[in-house]
Amino acid sequence: MYYDEIEGSDSADKKEKRNTLVVFSLLLNILLASLGGYLYFQNQELSKDLSQHSLKVNELTQSLIELEQQLNMSLQQLEYYRDLTEYYSSIVSSDSNATGRRGKVDMPILAVQALKTFFNAEYQGHVLHAVLELQEGEGRILVNTEVINGVDIQTSVRTATQVVERLTGISFSNTDIILTITATNQVDAVDGPSAGGAITVALMAALENKQIIEGVYMTGTIQSDGAIGQVSGIPHKALAAAVDGADKILVPEGQGNVVIYEPKTVKIGRLSYTTYEKVFVHLEDYLADEGYTVDVVEISSVIEAYQLFTGQN
Repeated sequence: MYYDEIEGSDSADKKEKRNTLVVFSLLLNILLASLGGYLYFQNQELSKDLSQHSLKVNELTQSLIELEQQLNMSLQQLEYYRDLTEYYSSIVSSDSNATGRRGKVDMPILAVQALKTFFNAEYQGHVLHAVLELQEGEGRILVNTEVINGVDIQTSVRTATQVVERLTGISFSNTDIILTITATNQVDAVDGPSAGGAITVALMAALENKQIIEGVYMTGTIQSDGAIGQVSGIPHKALAAAVDGADKILVPEGQGNVVIYEPKTVKIGRLSYTTYEKVFVHLEDYLADEGYTVDVVEISSVIEAYQLFTGQN
């Protein structure tokens, strides 16, 4: 009887312990489930915040690229006009007894256009068609541009005229310069005087009755001393020229290597976002990656450009 009581007591203790363990296990499971739910909720919130920050990083990166390109264009245009102002202040009157000249040349001109979207601006190169004519007249500069805005043609032609007069000793005081530039679509160019070098070459060729070699393109400003000044948007212009059938592209000295922005995907866990990395590449390699074989030549003066455009030494 005594032993039966002891066995019953042990059984009750074991049952009580089992019940305690079951309750503890339930409480532990509830706690772990609550903790898991909390961590899951926190993870979702963090993922949402990270996704929003990723989008913001992309927007800021695009804005930075756009501002950098705009700054480069503005600085180069400022340098060009400062040099031009100093030059014009020293110009003396042309010879009023000069003989009128005649000539005509076709020349491709490169420009870059900003295509604005809701979030940023993308740049696109264009090939414009220019026809420069010389006729006996009163020394006027007549510019006709169709569906083209933003290209500072008038100033470029005036500078080209002064440079060619100085290089050749021939006055245009009795010659009218007529320049017509056309494009297939509306072009709102943003690169200002970058067509000056090509216009100067065209003026020299028209004066000498020389034709331009097909497949040669160039970009660069014209300085008062005949030097070719640096410009912006070269990758975009070069690609447009390559698409148009360019065999050779002339660029200002020091600009054979260009900056491009390559997209780079950054992954954080299951999330990813795109940033842009600045990379320096040779222009020929950039065009080759796009599927075009083009000879890129750096030039420092309009004389070099003229020789390459006409095949003369």
